[in-house]
Amino acid sequence: SLPKHEQFFPRGACDGTMRAARLAYMVATLHSQRGHGDDVTAVPDTLAMLRERRGLTLTQIAAHFGRQTPWAHKIENGNLSLTGDLLSDYAALLGVPVALLGEDIPLADAGALHFRTLKLSKKVEKQAKAEINFRSFLVTRLLRAAGQPEGLDLPQIDVRTLAEGPAAAARHLRERWVVEGPLAELIPLAEQAGMFFTTMPADLSKVRGVTVHHSPDASPHTLVSRGASDDSGRFTIAHEIGHLVMDASSGEVDDLTCEARADQFAAELLAPYSALRDDLRKVRVGDA
Repeated sequence: SLPKHEQFFPRGACDGTMRAARLAYMVATLHSQRGHGDDVTAVPDTLAMLRERRGLTLTQIAAHFGRQTPWAHKIENGNLSLTGDLLSDYAALLGVPVALLGEDIPLADAGALHFRTLKLSKKVEKQAKAEINFRSFLVTRLLRAAGQPEGLDLPQIDVRTLAEGPAAAARHLRERWVVEGPLAELIPLAEQAGMFFTTMPADLSKVRGVTVHHSPDASPHTLVSRGASDDSGRFTIAHEIGHLVMDASSGEVDDLTCEARADQFAAELLAPYSALRDDLRKVRVGDA
């Protein structure tokens, strides 16, 4: 039995991922850590992140408890402590065990986060960042509890040194994976390289994908939109792999250039032009 595990990984979050299927049962262990309000000291940054994950404002939090907004500000600033039943009620509102409010959950900086879309409201962007940080924290804990290896086995490539840039980087990875022709099964290869996937929550449908990778010795975590078609989902995953392969080694660029570079990588990784060239040349105007 997996009591209430879906508040951490919503229904469908583990679809199609072997590593997630092996580890999902361990989510229940987090629920055994409920603790009591008197046993936990809430971490302000964790409170803020979990609130943003739920898409709640400080005003909404305060109103729920019949208080004014400055009261909620003081809690997240660390100037007012939560204890006892109030802390338990706060945890229930955020949908997590009490013990998690006392955890110092790592928050990725901008350089460790990659979005598959650029047009997001600040609220949605904050919610997506909070969700991926929270999922990454849980996945890391589960991997360690299960004795699973961490880290990422993907090449780090500076595309500035390659005449054909992102396309050449993608071909390098295809050679490493010994792949020929169009690549249909991408997730198993990515998981073998150390990536971890779950499905985007329904209320973040505008975000196609987001990846967080805290450090080279950690396993990156990717959220993928549940509403995408198979082809769109594969492209999103390939795009996120492109970020992991190129961004750390290729120097700083603006967001548009970074996203375009990942798109070029994804296209070549999934369906290299050399493999499709002959078929494409046979296409004529009017062909169905």
